[in-house]
Amino acid sequence: MKTTNDAIYIFLHIPKSAGTTFRHHIEHNFAPEEIVALYRADDARLRREDVFARLQSLPDEQRRRLRVIYGHEVYHGIHELFDRPCRYVTFLRDPIDKTISFYNYRMQQGIRKGTIDPAALPRFEDWLEASRGMHDGMLGDLVKYGFADGPDVSEPALRAVLQKFYFVGTTENFDEDAMFLYHELGIRRFFRDQNRSERFLTPAEVERVAPLIAEKTPLDRKLYDFAVAWNRDFRQRHAGFAAAVAKTKLKRALAMKVQRLLPG
Repeated sequence: MKTTNDAIYIFLHIPKSAGTTFRHHIEHNFAPEEIVALYRADDARLRREDVFARLQSLPDEQRRRLRVIYGHEVYHGIHELFDRPCRYVTFLRDPIDKTISFYNYRMQQGIRKGTIDPAALPRFEDWLEASRGMHDGMLGDLVKYGFADGPDVSEPALRAVLQKFYFVGTTENFDEDAMFLYHELGIRRFFRDQNRSERFLTPAEVERVAPLIAEKTPLDRKLYDFAVAWNRDFRQRHAGFAAAVAKTKLKRALAMKVQRLLPG
């Protein structure tokens, strides 16, 4: 499949930030030799050196055809392994929404696996306190994978982080941000949103725990707010953004209409 350019897109999939939907579109639009997935669920040994060794060992033909590298274990520096342009992309999410979504996901998975009694769910407060990865987890991922040097959320530091990416989308603007990237990637087959979890908190409970989440994610809040402004500026600077989104939305609408008309 051809993209609109020769760049390799490198997608850092931050959990519970609409990445599963984006991943689904990648995997159902490109041939296996055009993509490389980097997930621990597929390969438990995915330290930085393992990722780099795996990418360096790709056959020449696959390196020539490669279009997308994606996954949770995407490290900054991957671009140095290729002699073609590379574009890092990611999606960030409001930290309160992201944390609640992760709780819903964990509860749903636990119920399915039989490790959690649906009649006696862990209190959200207890779960959050024990889930250290939820405490400023987005910035933590950016540090872990080499995009950020540490927990510095000053404007210069955040600018340096986001400058490593070609595009930073947000879950809240996913319908437009994803359309832009689908246009860049030449996506032609479209699918509904993936990996939506059942909700285990009522609106009143969400309102009650929101301040607690905010206490645990102050750095993520600054990161996210900066990214929202960064995203807005990108849209304004990129002359073709609106046209690319509109064109891809039309393609999606037509494709989904055809799918509904097809038997079975």
